[in-house]
Amino acid sequence: MQCQAQRGILEFTFADHEPGLYMFHAHQSEFVELGWMSFFEVLE
Repeated sequence: MQCQAQRGILEFTFADHEPGLYMFHAHQSEFVELGWMSFFEVLE
């Protein structure tokens, strides 16, 4: 878990998942409204 003001590097693989767009976001709506949401693309 990454909390407010924490920084870190995450390394993981999506080898067993379908290619496409995956979203990551905060689970608190007030943070999502501030832009704490993005997508990353998994390619073959």
